[in-house]
Amino acid sequence: MLFLGGLVTNSLWPPVAPSLDLEIDDNEIRAVWNRKVIRTVRRDRVRYVREWSGVFGTRLVVSEHGPVATRFLGYIPVPKRLLEAEQYERIKAQALGWMASSER
Repeated sequence: MLFLGGLVTNSLWPPVAPSLDLEIDDNEIRAVWNRKVIRTVRRDRVRYVREWSGVFGTRLVVSEHGPVATRFLGYIPVPKRLLEAEQYERIKAQALGWMASSER
């Protein structure tokens, strides 16, 4: 019975895949999951910007924390495979510039 209900419900209202969006402006970078901001990093607080390569591909990691704390306290991933090369390099240059200015 429950199985039948699931079939009817999914046929009437198809499930929406969750999405992760990045919002980048002059002051901060935000990770948005299903229209809800889940993490922000302000330009004056960037302490760690690196490219990580792994099973899921290369991604740029932007964080307010140092290299060790980033893995435990969180970061904003910018996946390289989902962006055009020019966009990815522009975001990378902007984040590296923010890190250099916040170290002063």
